Amino acid sequence: MRIGCRARLAHWAAPKARALREAEFGFRIAKEVSRLDIGQAVVVKNGTVLAVEAFGGTNDLMRRAGAGAGGAVAVKVSKPRKTCASTCR
Repeated sequence: MRIGCRARLAHWAAPKARALREAEFGFRIAKEVSRLDIGQAVVVKNGTVLAVEAFGGTNDLMRRAGAGAGGAVAVKVSKPRKTCASTCR
């Protein structure tokens, strides 16, 4: 039984190439959405953005993206740091 558990953990520890591509795509989109101060998270699948976090927050994003999103990847990023030099002009 422990061997089976290890096999499942190894499966989760090494994501498939498709999932990595989706995560990279989602990361680029989420960073831009965050830079524009729209939200901090997106859900993507097959190179398509299924949902973008907005006023409702992450929980709302996951609810909206959940219907029919099997195999989708959720990506959340931090807000970009703003300095006084860029915002106090």
